[in-house]
Amino acid sequence: MSAAVPVAVLVVGRGRLGRALAAAVPGAVLVPGRAGALELGDALRTSPGVPAMLAVPDAALAEVAGRLAPLAGGAGRVALHGSGALAADASGPLGPLAAAGWHVGGLHPLCAVGADGGAAAVAGALAGISGEPEARTVARDLARRAGLEPFDLVDSGAGRVLYHAAASLVAGGAIALVDAALVLFARTGLPAEVAQRAAADLLRSAAQNAGRLQPADALTGPMARGDGAVLAAHLEALGAPGLAAEHELYRLGAERLLALVSARLPPQDVQRIAALVRAPHTSR
Repeated sequence: MSAAVPVAVLVVGRGRLGRALAAAVPGAVLVPGRAGALELGDALRTSPGVPAMLAVPDAALAEVAGRLAPLAGGAGRVALHGSGALAADASGPLGPLAAAGWHVGGLHPLCAVGADGGAAAVAGALAGISGEPEARTVARDLARRAGLEPFDLVDSGAGRVLYHAAASLVAGGAIALVDAALVLFARTGLPAEVAQRAAADLLRSAAQNAGRLQPADALTGPMARGDGAVLAAHLEALGAPGLAAEHELYRLGAERLLALVSARLPPQDVQRIAALVRAPHTSR
């Protein structure tokens, strides 16, 4: 019989991130985020010195940290949280643990973990590391064990929030665009499974371009060509009843894209396209 894998980390929280990390790290032990003091205490006692990864919603971090703090066997351990937005030092939600002698920090995987996410959901992604020096060392090692690539992240303040806003804009914003595209595909009569495949394939190819090119060079489509006629046709079609939200989403995106490519388009084309994309939605 092969030897048992030693416990590597206590992952507290059975949500998407918790399940993905527990699947990715050999020797991880998964503990429910709502576990009581007895269960949490048992986990600490049976895995002395093992770090704890709090993979619970941001709003629950302080409460879970507060339940862990008074338990025996915590002082000297490392506690990490998986939040991208919240401070990972003693000023953040892990403050009760820091006060109890834990070393606190953060490990934030930069990946979109879906409802069915497992180890593959985090494999190969970047991971923001923050917190006290002792915690950063453990977080880097844990990230590598999970197949993540760690980088140093600011601990707190506006920079931290902007970092998380940027991540949310890409991960969540892309899904918002897919959802809007599916609405439009449905109006063409495209079967739902074909529409979803088409949206996913387009998103994947755009992501591949974004990974190797600067945004202006990664951009394709009518805005990249300065094709005002096609853009006008798009906006006209989006003026149909019931598409006000999709029209506004397209218009706002087009404004951003125009700013991206305006330096390489003739000034008259920029002016003409700007007038198009700034016009308000008028339902036919």
